[in-house]
Amino acid sequence: MDLIIFANDLYNLVPVTKEMLENISIPKGTDCFDLCNIIRENFTTYITDKNIYIINNTDLFYGCICGD
Repeated sequence: MDLIIFANDLYNLVPVTKEMLENISIPKGTDCFDLCNIIRENFTTYITDKNIYIINNTDLFYGCICGD
């Protein structure tokens, strides 16, 4: 799974690693889309007036790409 992040005027794919998920509880039977929501909830902040999710106070979170 990769995260789609917009940073420095470029879209980037950031691979999800075991280290990123180390302190997050993931229920058994979670699929890729559920995992994307869990990651979004734990790593982003929602800005209501702009309707966006941000990571690291500057980068925009767009979603995930699920793969093999």
